[in-house]
Amino acid sequence: MKKFYVGLLVLSFLCLLGFYVYGDDLYALNKPRVRTVSPSRFVGYDEIMLPHEALYRGTDGDFVFVLESEQGFSRTILTASRVEVQIISEDDGQGRVTLEPNSRIISVGRVIVLTDQYLEDGMRVVLYF
Repeated sequence: MKKFYVGLLVLSFLCLLGFYVYGDDLYALNKPRVRTVSPSRFVGYDEIMLPHEALYRGTDGDFVFVLESEQGFSRTILTASRVEVQIISEDDGQGRVTLEPNSRIISVGRVIVLTDQYLEDGMRVVLYF
């Protein structure tokens, strides 16, 4: 009976060690991977410029996803949050779109431009480069 408890203790330790070593990989397996950009702003202008790929069109209006972060227990947790936008101009000849100023986009500073899965508001995501 003593061997059983020792074996169970060793197995538990190995499981904890495995989660410690491979925890980030396991966390990232089922999360959408995203790339981000910082919005461009020019001195003297209020508009925000983003790549056209960052813009989503829905039945209830145009929007972008911003990348918000919060500190978790052992890692930074990244969340995709939907932000409604107003378009000033569609294309400047270089694949960019000009938006009206939005305090949430400016304060967060990171806008999602590429993802490998469908995004919804509040989804947890991971960065890839």
